[in-house]
Amino acid sequence: MTKVSKVLTVLVFIASVAFMAFAATSSATRTDWKTRVAEYPEKIAAQRKKIEQLDQDIVRWDARLKDAQASEKADLAAMDRREAALVTQVQQLQAQASALALQIDTEAKSVQAKREQARLRREEVFRLRNQLEELRTQNDSTIGESKRLKDLLVQAQGVLERAERRMQLLEADGARLPDSAGKKTGPGEKPKPEYDPPATGESPTPSKPSPSPE
Repeated sequence: MTKVSKVLTVLVFIASVAFMAFAATSSATRTDWKTRVAEYPEKIAAQRKKIEQLDQDIVRWDARLKDAQASEKADLAAMDRREAALVTQVQQLQAQASALALQIDTEAKSVQAKREQARLRREEVFRLRNQLEELRTQNDSTIGESKRLKDLLVQAQGVLERAERRMQLLEADGARLPDSAGKKTGPGEKPKPEYDPPATGESPTPSKPSPSPE
């Protein structure tokens, strides 16, 4: 019994110390509910003011939300219209692009045809230049031939004039000249020309003069 009583005494002491600590802590940290209750009306009034302000803010934000929703609906409608307009514009641009591509193809073919035509014209120009050079060469040859024929004509005229003067001298002396057939001509007869007169456009080709007696 002595041991049990000692144990109980110790336990009671420990419980007393714990209760004393609890009581001290409770007294130190206890709440004065009367003071707290006296403070609540002021806090309640402040909270009510906050609630009223929040209600006003809610009403204001509800109005703004409605305005935003209305603006959003209007914006969505405008965006739908804009989208439809852009789709139409894109379709028009695609049609214009197709037409432009077709026009470019046509223009490219036209340019190719013009290039081919220009090439043919250049070839024609080269051909005409060659012909012109040939004509100039022929013209120079013709001019040279004409000069040669003129010289031959002058020579033939000189030979004819000398023959006529000689015939006049012989006629004055009373001599008879043989013609081209071997016949002699009288004093009043003229000998036949020693060359055939050329036709129109032909150059004279003088024949060799027949030897006349000195």
